Amino acid sequence: MALTDTFVKQVKHKGSVIGERYADGGGMYLRVKAAGKYWRLDYPDVNLPVRHFTNPEEITSEDIERGACECRDLWRLGRSVVQDLALVVEGAGVIVVREETGIAQIEGLSAWSKVVGRPLIPLSADKDNGYRSRFDLAHELGHLVLHRHIVRPTDRTRSAQPPRKAGSPVRRCFLTAGGELCSRGSHPSNT
Repeated sequence: MALTDTFVKQVKHKGSVIGERYADGGGMYLRVKAAGKYWRLDYPDVNLPVRHFTNPEEITSEDIERGACECRDLWRLGRSVVQDLALVVEGAGVIVVREETGIAQIEGLSAWSKVVGRPLIPLSADKDNGYRSRFDLAHELGHLVLHRHIVRPTDRTRSAQPPRKAGSPVRRCFLTAGGELCSRGSHPSNT
């Protein structure tokens, strides 16, 4: 069903307690309730490689490279430059948001949300630079893949400086043609 402007304006609540759902087949849907009309989006299932590291110090450069290459393989990206990284990451079930933070030191964050049951990447829009946001998105993707099972420290001084080494090779894998890492095949051990 096409959710045209005319349809959305004219559709009425039919009395169902949970409201009526009208979908366009592309993931967007309109929920019509007594209290109003609400746009919703069905995200795809989370489709990220699984790693079970519990300590950032145990992650080797080869582990980082393997994780980046596995993302490309899992998502069937080939080895060329990823044209729209945000679309690819959202297609893997990650919620990506760009918002002004007012904090120059924060360019992006990543976390697995227990509330929504999926990973989130809020990116800073303060620099208003698409290239930088793409770079930050690739970096945070590395953290989601490699740090999922690492317990975050509660000490403010330690949590202010999260481990940074995981994001850099992942960025190269997605932001260059074939990447320094992924051009050798599916995994670094293939050389």
